[in-house]
Amino acid sequence: ARLLTRQDTLQDAANEELCQLRMITWILLELSREFEGEQKLRCLSALGDSWRYTDMLIFSSRSTEMALEGERDLIYRIFSVLYTLQIKATAIPVQNTLAEAVKYVDKLLLCRTQRLDREGQAIAPAVLTILNSLSVYILLSYVFLSTARELEPLPLSSSPTISGLMLTFARIQFDIKSLIPINPEGFIFAVLTSLLLVVRNLYLDLQRPFRGGTQIRRTVTSSTIRGIRSEVSNELRNCGMADTLQVLERHSLEQAALRIDRMKRNKGEDFD
Repeated sequence: ARLLTRQDTLQDAANEELCQLRMITWILLELSREFEGEQKLRCLSALGDSWRYTDMLIFSSRSTEMALEGERDLIYRIFSVLYTLQIKATAIPVQNTLAEAVKYVDKLLLCRTQRLDREGQAIAPAVLTILNSLSVYILLSYVFLSTARELEPLPLSSSPTISGLMLTFARIQFDIKSLIPINPEGFIFAVLTSLLLVVRNLYLDLQRPFRGGTQIRRTVTSSTIRGIRSEVSNELRNCGMADTLQVLERHSLEQAALRIDRMKRNKGEDFD
């Protein structure tokens, strides 16, 4: 129940985080169209950080996000741009807009912190240790309690005639118990092993909220990320900054390659 609840809270946290990021992106888009010169370039630079933030959500691990600090933290870089613009702004409406944008940045930081905290809410290692120990105990119990039963071969007819073979096949059909002896220990062992395997696999599956059979729904998340990237790329093209857009696209490819290498080293798992 705890892991299922974590799935739902992670889903809500990821969606709320992306909503805050998209609102910040929209404000930066409007400001870039309002400003000129250096202030416009600052807004476009912050839009590039919004793009990189989506790269972090897609490709980075939890430990990488937690290690971000100072200039490496994309939220700080966006906040720094907005704060600088707010100080230099003279028009009251622009100041109010920038103040509202700073509030969204504050909410974005809170959402990221909550998401990272919930991602770390995994089951205790002792639970898996207990399940593995139970598996060993069940196996040993089956070995010591089950009795060795050998199948007795059915005697064939002394004369290898057609009638003798027919008699043998008749005995096989009507004497099934002699072929398949009833073994209650084996039946109980199979049931317990199956139940234990199902519980263990369910724990391991819920332990990985972004992979496996039970995972976070990606439809809304992917759509929001695509929307942010599309809005940023269109604005950069309209401002004649195709080179900056190419740099962002190369950054995405590099982050994707790093994640692939990390998963290869971890044998298909994207460990933190």
